[in-house]
Amino acid sequence: KDGARLWLVPLLRQALCGARVSYFAEELLPTARRLGQRASKAKASGRVFEAQRCAAAESALWSLLPAFCRWPEDTADSFASLAPSLGSALSARPDLRGPLTEALRRLIRQALACQAADGDGDEDLHDDDDDDDLFDEEDVAKKANELAVTLEDRPDWFTLEVAKGQLAAVAAFSRNFLPILFNLFVSSPADRRGELAATVGAFAQ
Repeated sequence: KDGARLWLVPLLRQALCGARVSYFAEELLPTARRLGQRASKAKASGRVFEAQRCAAAESALWSLLPAFCRWPEDTADSFASLAPSLGSALSARPDLRGPLTEALRRLIRQALACQAADGDGDEDLHDDDDDDDLFDEEDVAKKANELAVTLEDRPDWFTLEVAKGQLAAVAAFSRNFLPILFNLFVSSPADRRGELAATVGAFAQ
């Protein structure tokens, strides 16, 4: 039954690395959608407990998305098929914006970190508006630490070429995601804008 093995979700969130984005798109996403539909039907029929269980199971599956975006092996080939679903969920489901924006940021930042580490990115990972003269040793050390943290579990097979393919695949949909993110930012309360601003910033890099 859908949701029968949800006890695995916390373990997978911690352990997944180098998984396939296509598996999430082809296996877990359809299951999450079925659970969401069941939750809506149960709620409409007054079956509160069933609705709560199905909704919780749906959210649990979506919470795996950032883990599937931890050094995935097939982003270049599979992101295009997943992106429309991510955009739709980002627009329509406020409760899923946390894992959705985290997944997008992770894909971008990991690829950029690889480019910086392998000497093929921009000069650094600073924002475009930063003035080099303003960076002191503390700023440089902070950036270096962030880079090291991002790369600490990078698999050996995640080469510069893989990173370039991943970044290109996500960047190809920036024109789709950025308007959604901007609209959500404007309409969201101040305490919910941080993750949206951070994701816009990741695309801007």
